[in-house]
Amino acid sequence: MDTPYMPGGSRVGKKQIVCYISPEDSERYYQYCLHAGWTRQELLARAINRAMQDFEEPVRLDYQSKRVFRIPNRRRSVRENASGRTGKMAIAGWYPVSQVERISIIVAQNDMSLQDVATYGLMMITQEIEIQDDNT
Repeated sequence: MDTPYMPGGSRVGKKQIVCYISPEDSERYYQYCLHAGWTRQELLARAINRAMQDFEEPVRLDYQSKRVFRIPNRRRSVRENASGRTGKMAIAGWYPVSQVERISIIVAQNDMSLQDVATYGLMMITQEIEIQDDNT
């Protein structure tokens, strides 16, 4: 039985998604968040939603933030002595369990991981922002 989704800052009924990225990408995404007025959690959800759109899947992650000011509030540290993650930084968020599970099933059916999907979506979003900036 699913735990009911609790909106706002509670993690009850939510599941975490973590994407590991290079320090350079982390800085770039941090700057995009500042520029767009998004939290890092919102960026990750938008990236996964963007990737799912390319896979022609209607499943989406909600990205409501508990924070009033949508400014990334702290820098993440580089992972040390973490198997396969050494030298990487994390971008993460907590999303409704039912949404994460549906997306996980679709991702697995496409022989991919959430890391693959998040990385792809992050790349797509940052390219779209760069194009918008070039056109203004």
